[in-house]
Amino acid sequence: MAAAALCVLDGAMTGRRRRVIHCGTGTIGEHGLRSVIGHPDLELVGLLAHTPDKLGRDAGELVGLPPVGVQATDDLAGLLALDVDALGYFAPTMGREDEAVQQISAFLERGVNVSTLVLSGLVDPSSVNPSVVTTVERAAERGQASFFTTGIEPGFITTQFPITMLSICSNIESVLTTEYFNYGNYPDRRFIFDVMGFGKPADYVGAMFVPGGPVSYDTLWGAAVLWLTRQLGAEPERLQLQRDVWVTNEDFEMAAGVVPAGTVGAIRFQIQAIVDGAPLVVAEHVNFGHESAAPQWDRPQLGDNGVYRVIVRGKPDFDVQMVFDGRHAGALGGRLACANHVVNAIPAVCAARPGILSVVDLAPYTGRVATRGR
Repeated sequence: MAAAALCVLDGAMTGRRRRVIHCGTGTIGEHGLRSVIGHPDLELVGLLAHTPDKLGRDAGELVGLPPVGVQATDDLAGLLALDVDALGYFAPTMGREDEAVQQISAFLERGVNVSTLVLSGLVDPSSVNPSVVTTVERAAERGQASFFTTGIEPGFITTQFPITMLSICSNIESVLTTEYFNYGNYPDRRFIFDVMGFGKPADYVGAMFVPGGPVSYDTLWGAAVLWLTRQLGAEPERLQLQRDVWVTNEDFEMAAGVVPAGTVGAIRFQIQAIVDGAPLVVAEHVNFGHESAAPQWDRPQLGDNGVYRVIVRGKPDFDVQMVFDGRHAGALGGRLACANHVVNAIPAVCAARPGILSVVDLAPYTGRVATRGR
């Protein structure tokens, strides 16, 4: 039995390092690249980049590490010709989803397994565009390769975290996962004001709350909510959105710009999976413009910035809270968690069956003690 378990846990126990191509060096991808370089079970053999200023530069130097002998390239055909085990895909997909699907599918067809945080709808394939599912499934079948997306926020909070906690529970009545985040230092003006609706009148509906769009609540989080509902043995009737805002009575400044008095200074919303006419699984986001915004709203014991919480009503009831703290408090911890979840899954993805996978299809995986870089 012990020997069989070692086989399932893949090459980490046999000394074989998985050869990895990395794609994406943005705010999360850069942490993913560091994680690959520092992972003792992985070997970086290629770096796919899309911006001219990164081409030809050493992967290590791009993320503040010593050179590793791998240069960034936009030569997709050249990378596809390499002998590799896996692709870690971190490139953003907003406005280029078709290109991302094509790139990922090209690697799958070559037998390269993919671990990613994009195409998060594929957490629950029944909830997304069937053409995307068909393209990825066929590519995986042709290449006998595996595809795994962690999703976002930072991936595990609506999938792996609650599934693990729910293993100690029976007679489950409801599951609520919540992210509390202070966006005061978040610099993306378009996302903060136009997509979310900070600094807008209370009746403004940002792109995040218009269903079916590339950055809408159902696109970003709906699949994970539906997936978790089905893991509990229930069939969701529909997704339902609830949204609430807090209006500031004075001007205040965020990194993205000034929020005028009389406009939205905090936003909270829930994506609810309805079963038997009531919410069963709920993903909630409570977003503050500054630390004292919306003082009447519930805050967890651990604070209101970068806190993740799972509340379960069942046998037993429980309330689990987690915060990114110390050297990696707040947004940095979230970015590291997003990146590490994708990278640490790579050996398990390589060992899994072909096709589109969720976390329950993978052998358990964890981080490793770094031996090369950080």
